Amino acid sequence: REYACTVEDVISRRTRLAFLNSEAAKEAVPRVAEIMAKELGWSPEVEAAQVTSALAYVSTYGGPVPDKAGASLRSATFRDIIDIFKAIDEDGSGFLDRTEVEHAAGKLG
Repeated sequence: REYACTVEDVISRRTRLAFLNSEAAKEAVPRVAEIMAKELGWSPEVEAAQVTSALAYVSTYGGPVPDKAGASLRSATFRDIIDIFKAIDEDGSGFLDRTEVEHAAGKLG
């Protein structure tokens, strides 16, 4: 017999979805509530309360890493990164191979 009695319990402790992907957990809450309502005989009011509670709970978890595609680095920072890359790219190929990374790691300690 399963003792999961709340949507929050299923989303977080039984499936761990809230811990792994809060956005996916938010999307799953209504469906999980629907299934649980049928299995546990919840009224529409209890189902709605479970959805509200679970969404509030899942909202306390961090979301995905922000999309910073349009972000720009300060020009000094950008130049610093280019200079560091060029120092590590010993053969000037524009790519770092294993040996170059090992050399850089050795220099850094």
